[in-house]
Amino acid sequence: MCLLDLLHRCGVQTVAAHLDHSLRPESASEAVFVANKCQEYGIPFISQQVDVAEYSKQKSLAIEEGARVLRYEFLFTQAQKHEAQAVLVAHHADDQVETVLMHLMRGSGLSGLAGMRMKLLPNPWSNKIPLVRPLLHTWREEIIKYCLDRNLEPVQDLSNLDTRYYRNRIRHDLIPLLQTYNPLIKERLQKTSEVIDLEDDLLQSLTEKSFNEVVLQKNEKFIEFDRKGLKDLHPALMRRILRHAIYMLNQSLRDIEFDAIERGVDFIRQQNRSNQEVLCSGLSIFCSFHDRLVIAFDGDPLLDLWPQLDSNATLSIPVQGETRINDKWIVRTAFTPIRKATKDPYTCQMDPESLKGELTIDSVRAGERFMPFGMNGKSMKMGDFWTNAGLPARARKNWPLLRSGDQIIWVPGFRIADNVRVTKNTRQILQIEVLKNYPAG
Repeated sequence: MCLLDLLHRCGVQTVAAHLDHSLRPESASEAVFVANKCQEYGIPFISQQVDVAEYSKQKSLAIEEGARVLRYEFLFTQAQKHEAQAVLVAHHADDQVETVLMHLMRGSGLSGLAGMRMKLLPNPWSNKIPLVRPLLHTWREEIIKYCLDRNLEPVQDLSNLDTRYYRNRIRHDLIPLLQTYNPLIKERLQKTSEVIDLEDDLLQSLTEKSFNEVVLQKNEKFIEFDRKGLKDLHPALMRRILRHAIYMLNQSLRDIEFDAIERGVDFIRQQNRSNQEVLCSGLSIFCSFHDRLVIAFDGDPLLDLWPQLDSNATLSIPVQGETRINDKWIVRTAFTPIRKATKDPYTCQMDPESLKGELTIDSVRAGERFMPFGMNGKSMKMGDFWTNAGLPARARKNWPLLRSGDQIIWVPGFRIADNVRVTKNTRQILQIEVLKNYPAG
């Protein structure tokens, strides 16, 4: 109500948005109270009712977190709908102190200890509309005094007294106890958060610079790093890059636990036997091709990162033409008169007269062996071949293999078979390419 009154007095064009969480019997009447006040001010009013308790149960969230998620989704949806320049919320300095203490007890890094930002853009809900907290440096006592001076009578939410909620225990139990040690503890914590906020901005700029230097490719499902570049970074930057990467992939995460980051850092320094490590929230980090590290969602096929077949699929490949593997990849075959060396591991040339049967693509079979070019006709188990090549375990099951009859003649991304190589006696050359991100249709 204080923020609404200030905006009205300053002549700021405002739309008031109110979300009824349906957590208290009186919540509906409070929505009416706000609607009446907005009518008095001549401010457009939007209200919506949601069942926070049911949503939180379905999503396995604490009530506080469920309410927060729904509230911000609602506010930013309305902001976009009304083409607002910003979403303004009324967090104040006491809220900031409570937030800093919450993050401190969760083992947060500097970004958490900086608390809430006065302005946040981009944010988890929008890359264009900022979240702004105009009252963040104003104490609760000052707000109460303003309301009294302006004859405002804001509704008191009695649930704010319920110490079953984590934040309320900090507000009513912990902070009064800390004040017995230092009567100015709130002011000290608020100033500390301001100092950390400024220093965190500097570190964040260094983090983003280093992040861009060690990232090889990324999208909404994965981030691939140059392993050596990441490993050579200062441990502080390594930690921050991990947090940054996890947040980029899952922006709903408010706090990333210290243990998750340390597991990631330990893995970067020294990989474990499984060549992967669980981080948090369905994300893992794993080694790829020896020189790369990938953070990705568990179970995702990662089709933008590598080719994958549908389970048990067998595709017939024409000697000349194109065959789609999936929505992201195709195989292209054609005869060419030119023998050329290429560094592209997804392009190969072979002698078609050495082929012993129809060309097909399918996945690996149990106990299968392969005769790679360069091993003088010796064969090896596919599992050993992939381990030597550094292919992650999660990519092997559905990795496409080109066959002539029952024999593997090419492992795309790696090598052809020794017995189909081009020689000085080759009269015709068959060129085969596996092409990435080839648009469907």
